[in-house]
Amino acid sequence: MVHEFAGDTLVTGRGWNNIAVRWLARIFLIMLAAVLLLPPLESLFNFFPTISLDEHRHTAAAPKVSLLLSSTAAKFADLFNDWFDERIGFRDVAIRWAHDLDARLFGVSRKVYIGSDGWLFERKMTDSRLDIERITEEKYQAVEESFLSLAHRLRQRGISLVIIDYPDKSEFYPEYLPSLSPNLPVEGRLARLRRALDNDPDVIRIDVGQLLRPLKASGEPIYYKTDIHIGTEGAIPVVKEIVRRVAQLEGRNISWDETFRWRRVPWAEGSEARFLALSRPVSETVLAASNFYQVGQPVADGHWVMNPDPKLIYPRAGRYPLFDWEYISNPDQCENRLPVTALFGNSFSDLYWSLGLQRYFCKLRRARTPTFRLGPYLEHLPPATKYVILQYLASYLPKESPLFGNSILPVTSSDFEAPR
Repeated sequence: MVHEFAGDTLVTGRGWNNIAVRWLARIFLIMLAAVLLLPPLESLFNFFPTISLDEHRHTAAAPKVSLLLSSTAAKFADLFNDWFDERIGFRDVAIRWAHDLDARLFGVSRKVYIGSDGWLFERKMTDSRLDIERITEEKYQAVEESFLSLAHRLRQRGISLVIIDYPDKSEFYPEYLPSLSPNLPVEGRLARLRRALDNDPDVIRIDVGQLLRPLKASGEPIYYKTDIHIGTEGAIPVVKEIVRRVAQLEGRNISWDETFRWRRVPWAEGSEARFLALSRPVSETVLAASNFYQVGQPVADGHWVMNPDPKLIYPRAGRYPLFDWEYISNPDQCENRLPVTALFGNSFSDLYWSLGLQRYFCKLRRARTPTFRLGPYLEHLPPATKYVILQYLASYLPKESPLFGNSILPVTSSDFEAPR
């Protein structure tokens, strides 16, 4: 046996083994204590540097202790589990690391299709393009008829219907989609609906895809790479076209003409990047301006009506006002502006106001989805309304069709969509 001297102590090979075992045991216990103690400590003090998940939902509230003293003690356990699961230590960083592994190593994500050249496509929206293709023929006929009935009913009131048809990003940029994403039929029901709208003399349809397709050659992204929406480059031609088409119908020489102080800025707020939830934020450079118009901001040539009353109660959906806001030009401005118009749409029309669309109309009223607001909105249009602009996203059909908002058609509570 080998003997070694350490000071005055004789240490054998077996002694060294015993020391190593003791130290390994201590290290194991320290690691075990860390595994058990660090998560609750991190839950309490949030000391680990990470980016919190932006989940756009209400987190579970802490259960009331009084539940333990009643017959609903089991409910307390369920509520406590929900509350604890959302606050367990290292939850956000663990989720981000798991997403990093999936996205960077395997190129997949549960909520996002990861395309080429940095393009991201929300799975839910991309897959929902096929919703209108999968409904029954009877339901499709009802959807198509709802648009035409709305146009004819408005025409009887002396109002023209302008439809703004947005393709979703995957329809506009299919070349960047991964191969595992579903394909939209070339001559399916969506194409059939568009032909029906174009062939109806009471409908004025602005085909955003056709309008913007020539701009793809410039190389600048028309849609955000990391968000579902069209960027400023794509919103400007749409606003121009709205003004041009209405002015043409009115026989007026009015065109959109605004001057902004443009600049390129880094942007890491895209919804698809948020869904991807990587440890390092995914960003891109976007076009912005410091002097965009702001809804509700005082102006010299008109005024805003904000937070209007009354507010209506919609079954299972909550309270909404008849409209969200309204821009009213000063009386002396109306002679040089387009007639009273009402716009109904989703978030794709939010940029219109930043670009000053309201400055080209004597009065412009706005209401936003959910679609079940459409019926009351149309029944209470401002006096002298001459145009109704209905903006929708193709992949949200049939839910954003008038079938789910036109009061002249049967709508049941099961057809209502939750507020977004």
